[in-house]
Amino acid sequence: MRLDNLKTHYLALLLVFLLHAQLMAFDSDCFLKKLQEPTPGWMKEQIARNLQPFKEELSCQSLNRFFKEYASGMGLVRVRVFQGQMSIEGSHKNITDSYAQKFLIPFKKIHDIVPLPDVDFIFSHFDVPYRYYQFFVGDSLPTFKYALFCRAKDRFDDRIILMPDMYALNEYGSDKSQILKGKKRMDNHWESKHQILFFRGANHGAYDRVNWRSCARPGLVALSLKHPDVIDARFNHLVTWWDKDSSIVDLMKKEGMVGNYVPLSQFPYYRYLMDVDGHTANTPRTALFLYSGSVLFKQITDDILWFYSQLEPYVHYIPVAKDLSNILTQIEWAKNHDAECKEMVSRAYELAEEILNPESVYLYFYRLLEAYSEKQKNYYLED
Repeated sequence: MRLDNLKTHYLALLLVFLLHAQLMAFDSDCFLKKLQEPTPGWMKEQIARNLQPFKEELSCQSLNRFFKEYASGMGLVRVRVFQGQMSIEGSHKNITDSYAQKFLIPFKKIHDIVPLPDVDFIFSHFDVPYRYYQFFVGDSLPTFKYALFCRAKDRFDDRIILMPDMYALNEYGSDKSQILKGKKRMDNHWESKHQILFFRGANHGAYDRVNWRSCARPGLVALSLKHPDVIDARFNHLVTWWDKDSSIVDLMKKEGMVGNYVPLSQFPYYRYLMDVDGHTANTPRTALFLYSGSVLFKQITDDILWFYSQLEPYVHYIPVAKDLSNILTQIEWAKNHDAECKEMVSRAYELAEEILNPESVYLYFYRLLEAYSEKQKNYYLED
């Protein structure tokens, strides 16, 4: 074996080890018990609603056509279970992608515990596969409707079947432990938290070269530069993925949009944490902020994750307009309703403990695939 191949082999083994280590907290007995209990109503209703638009798109012919034409550009991986045997199809690049593996390893774990019924589905390891396709391939999207599992979607997009994101399937890895570490330090120290709206992250979502300043994250940072007494928002990482000549990134640096790096363990030191979308709905930021012990300020957009239906404004978070136009008003509201904010923080944590624990996440994934399999029986015809 060549040295470069050997390195790749050991890196792959290391990735598998680390992912399995993260799944050690998963309680298979608890998962099996949940499978025997009535499925929470919100899960059943949401899964049925998510699958309702799909009919012939679940057929073998339709899946074959979609996968053959768009597998490479949309980062597709196809998974089939037939009579208990699993097969995985896709390019080496797509299958070994770290995000794809973070889906596949939990999927295999579920199948080992409770074998899945016959099923044939396609998922993308990209968060917004059609944008990546148009950027990399430069071609138009399919004119026909397709069925694609993805971790985020526009709520009105009837091509996407929402699945739990890879962070949820791996219990949010070390990020969760960092947030909880900070929360523990700040428990019973609410008054010591910085009474300011805080954000650190990458400049994701700023792909409009002409109107990039109006994109949500640059817009938030610009507001911080204008109102530093109430908002502390900076980029700690700049990407040039959508801007190959880096001119926008250079402007961001010049205008002071880049700030100091702040570890997740220090996020709970701030009373208000801002969740603003990047390319799409935030993973894993939204979930982590529910655990943080700080107030979640959430930008309201049409981009959603699998658990968003359970989040209620002023119950679990403070809503912020998509264009951030009411952000200063909402910060003022929080300051004037401190007792309600403390109750909001407690409810957010309780919700996270209830629906984002690994056994509940696996339950949702299993029930989704189970319902998909049952629906597919009516349309799945072999060539």
